Amino acid sequence: AMAMAKPVVATHAAMDGIENDNEEFKAYTSDLEQELIQICKKVLINGDYEQLGNKGRKMVLNYFSWESHLSKISKYLKKTDNLIVK
Repeated sequence: AMAMAKPVVATHAAMDGIENDNEEFKAYTSDLEQELIQICKKVLINGDYEQLGNKGRKMVLNYFSWESHLSKISKYLKKTDNLIVK
């Protein structure tokens, strides 16, 4: 949903492994059915779902894109290259 710029309403278990407490993005989470229903209503009524979705997409691109991960691997490989005895 985040990659498709859709707002995220999920349980805490569904968000496991995804940092959900940063300045860029915060998904709505709850483990209670009635709270999830109220959150969905709030998002739909307030009409801020487009802004929420765009923030989620930006976070995905910054932290979960191929470019993001490959740049970390590239830095690691450059460090290890110096350790190889030639």
